Amino acid sequence: MMGPVDFQRSVDYWQQDEWNDQFPVKWHIIKDVYNSQFRHITLENNDNKPVTNNRDTQEVSLSLSRGLIKVTAFLVYY
Repeated sequence: MMGPVDFQRSVDYWQQDEWNDQFPVKWHIIKDVYNSQFRHITLENNDNKPVTNNRDTQEVSLSLSRGLIKVTAFLVYY
């Protein structure tokens, strides 16, 4: 998410009218990064299980998120 939600902006590409607001995003596309590369990163708020055992929307701290990005960047660019 690159900025705040714009509640005044409307878009016409949704078939349903229930989604009206929007916010700017910057997409990062990462391919072929296996879960085994992240198993050493564990979360305290999930009984110290590896981050790969988490469900969608599980909260991840900023420092652990940076660790995930570093692993991903290393694997993609090297």
